Amino acid sequence: MSAPVSYEVEQQVRLTLHTYCEAIDTADFDGFAALFERGRWFMVSEPGSQPVRDWLDERIVLYDGQTLTRHEISNLSVRPTESPDEVAFTCYVAIWQDLPDESPKLMVHARFDGSFERSGETWWWATQTVTVQYAGDVSGHIKGGLG
Repeated sequence: MSAPVSYEVEQQVRLTLHTYCEAIDTADFDGFAALFERGRWFMVSEPGSQPVRDWLDERIVLYDGQTLTRHEISNLSVRPTESPDEVAFTCYVAIWQDLPDESPKLMVHARFDGSFERSGETWWWATQTVTVQYAGDVSGHIKGGLG
């Protein structure tokens, strides 16, 4: 059996997930895309940051430069794998949007599953899959919807 994941590694994964949320919520598309420099984001078919950045530019709806969203991560679990240089994770994400003249609404609730790989002292996002558990109207956030 693999050794438990250290507190430091779990905190690095947590920080990366929080950076993911903050970057998309503040429309920091460069920062968001950089998270996938060595991995693949679930919304694109190719690895790397450029496909992510291109997708964001083409598909995310902005309001005076902002997304007006709030991504919230909960129930994070970070687990060891067979490799000491890889950890697996699961968590839930709730995505809210607060459009002008509307009440805040829950757009999506989903489960994230994925992995991080270590290179030197840095943990990089490697894989991500998303299982949508609830999807409401996302048209104010993503052009063309989730498909």
